[in-house]
Amino acid sequence: MVCVAHQTTPLMATSSRRRFLKIAAVQSLAFACWGQVRAERAPELTAQRWRGIALGGEVGIDLYGVGDTRGVFEKCRQEMLRLERNFSLYQNDSALCRLNRNGVLRDTPAELIEVLQFARAVSEITAGAFDVTVHPLCEVLAGGVTTDQEIEDARRRIDYRALEIEGGVVQLTKPGMAVTLNGVAQGYITDRITTVLAEHGYTAALVDMGEKRALGPHPENRPWRVGVRSPDGDADELAGVFDLPAHRAIATSGGYGQLYAAVGRHHLVDARDGLSRQTWRSVSVIAGDAMTADALSTALAVSEPDQAQRILQSFPTAQPQAKILTAEGTWISLG
Repeated sequence: MVCVAHQTTPLMATSSRRRFLKIAAVQSLAFACWGQVRAERAPELTAQRWRGIALGGEVGIDLYGVGDTRGVFEKCRQEMLRLERNFSLYQNDSALCRLNRNGVLRDTPAELIEVLQFARAVSEITAGAFDVTVHPLCEVLAGGVTTDQEIEDARRRIDYRALEIEGGVVQLTKPGMAVTLNGVAQGYITDRITTVLAEHGYTAALVDMGEKRALGPHPENRPWRVGVRSPDGDADELAGVFDLPAHRAIATSGGYGQLYAAVGRHHLVDARDGLSRQTWRSVSVIAGDAMTADALSTALAVSEPDQAQRILQSFPTAQPQAKILTAEGTWISLG
């Protein structure tokens, strides 16, 4: 499960792709970032790009359409801000922070209910490889030098089965529990922004909110192409490039984000034993929606090889496929 703490420490990489939703005011300036207008298969369509700051890094939309797209870009930005008020671990008045602080949340926003229900279901299906309540362990690891006893104490406060949802009420029934939506929220927001574009009549776009989803086919009658960063290089160096078909999504998890060097772990922590796996160097999952791809890439990243295929097969409607970079530096495919 992806760990992100409330504060940055020297042990944490400042550019982690999975630092949770932090939409900065500089997004208001992002409308100046337009891509080159170029001829496409359909001459009436032009490519326009929006870039902003969200989810701990740059996010963006490559949109093919007619006319001025600034209005729909602003609608997408406002939707991200709205969802931040539900999901953020950094805004003290967010719905998620209030749940973690009080242990119960009444009149819970519908979007938070939806994401929590999905996250709990994935936690059950993966037998805790993905655990939506892993946050206490994340907080301890990010705090600095950590003893084995502190890790065990944090693990005792983790239990997705103690997350109860009934109607609009969410309750954490074990003392000291806390929820993190890292591993699902980026995918959910990616799906939601894709829906906003579709509702406004657009049929060709690549949405990147930390995870990527294709709206329709590429106007050049080819798959969209998505690069996966190299675990060994800088952020611009790629380990592979994958084709992304129309209406499919891709999410990538790797242990090269935040590093908790003092305890020999990275930010992908298995709540079942408190360890970070070294089996896979990078896991990319292609699925029918970004939230499923997001959760599965996280679950597979902390799972043993013999568990990975079973986890993928547990989500048949999403038709997931995994592209995995092994510790030996070779790519394998599952699904």
